[in-house]
Amino acid sequence: MLEHTHHPVELVKFLSNLLASKGILYIEVPNLKSGCAKIFGKYWKGYYVPRHIFHFTKESLNEILQLAGMHGDIAGIEMPFMGNTFSIISGINKTNVFVRFVGVLLHPIQILIGLLFGGPTALTASCSRKY
Repeated sequence: MLEHTHHPVELVKFLSNLLASKGILYIEVPNLKSGCAKIFGKYWKGYYVPRHIFHFTKESLNEILQLAGMHGDIAGIEMPFMGNTFSIISGINKTNVFVRFVGVLLHPIQILIGLLFGGPTALTASCSRKY
């Protein structure tokens, strides 16, 4: 969600104001420093231009949280992007059954790329308001 807005700090502030006193805000964004971003370059699904306005690293996501008055733990997670990446490279629509099947088959390779070349495809933040 944060990668789709022109004002990520303001959005996090707005959402934090909707939380109960001990509420947790869960954020998930593509990881700009992921192994797949390095390997696939301009074909990496996480760029998704023009819909992804911002691209995040662990450091930049932490800065957004700090500026919004939040604190939390940022971790990496694997999202199954290989089918979409195959779709972009091949030009075949991502809803094609073959593309989806290829994505499932390639997911273990995606995990291996993340382990060997820099990190998982997405970042998650579980955060709460600073008191």
